[in-house]
Amino acid sequence: MYRIRCNRCEGTGYVEDDGRKEICPVCLGIGSVEDTDEEGRRASILRSKRFYHALFALVVAFVIYYVIFLYYYFTYHPGTIITVIVLLVGHLSMILVFFAYIFLLIFRERATEGAVRR
Repeated sequence: MYRIRCNRCEGTGYVEDDGRKEICPVCLGIGSVEDTDEEGRRASILRSKRFYHALFALVVAFVIYYVIFLYYYFTYHPGTIITVIVLLVGHLSMILVFFAYIFLLIFRERATEGAVRR
């Protein structure tokens, strides 16, 4: 068994009824319910797989980046300042792209959850 977010109160623990805020009758104010549904388990595994795929893509991108950087470094012998700038810009851009991809996955998942609930 595992816990999933309550669909009725959307995880807040409270529902509004005639303008009054009341405790959710499904989760009793906790915001989550226990579930043994195999579908929910598969969805959580799929989310973790997507994260690990993104992490693997980041590692592959870093390896490619370092191969290109080392080729450039040993072929053209740039100065120290240029080397540091290229390394900083490369690392920052890859990390920003990784986080942007993760946020895209999160927002896409929440958008599909909202579309299903309506």
